[in-house]
Amino acid sequence: MAQTESNVQVLYTHGLARKERLQFLSAVVDSLAAAVHNGAPTDLIEDFLTHEYIESIDGVLGHGYKGTGWIRTATLWDMIVDVSSESTDLDYRATVQRLGSSADLSAEDKFQLFVCYLLSMGVTFDWVSFLLRAEWYAQRWFEAWAVVRHPDSAPALHRTLGALQGLPRVRECARAIVQRLSQAAPEPTPTPAPAPTPVNLHVLTSLFTFWADQKP
Repeated sequence: MAQTESNVQVLYTHGLARKERLQFLSAVVDSLAAAVHNGAPTDLIEDFLTHEYIESIDGVLGHGYKGTGWIRTATLWDMIVDVSSESTDLDYRATVQRLGSSADLSAEDKFQLFVCYLLSMGVTFDWVSFLLRAEWYAQRWFEAWAVVRHPDSAPALHRTLGALQGLPRVRECARAIVQRLSQAAPEPTPTPAPAPTPVNLHVLTSLFTFWADQKP
């Protein structure tokens, strides 16, 4: 009986956390919509995207994520790379591969760029929907009680992310963020060519003398 009550309490706690994260995402989107409606400056919208919006998406995907724990240290970016391998969208796969090939960007930077890329292309919900439908990836990366595996999440995410993608100015700001962060990433430092081995003139002279002495 005690074990049953404990399980119910755990499920209740996870359910409360799930609702809180969805509500936070909804509040962020509402704030962005209000900022656009009120003619907020571009730098304010971009700052909101790179902080509150990224945090809200991180919260949704991080709820019940199996990559973190006492031993597991996989980041959300690792999950994104894994999921992209099954995508039929070549532009999406190329973006993930391009970000992944940059050794100068941390996993956190890549995640932020990827989230802004999805928003700029207007495909955030499409990508999240793939996670909701792809049971294999959902089981591999998320607990059963995670946001992306709960049946009530799809309508809430569709409503929230759909409203955000309907704001062209927000998408333009997201595109500007992607361009700026991509340009700010330092270029790979070229590996210097190895220095030529210095010539030992004494040895070279001795060899030349030996060769001359052998001539008839």
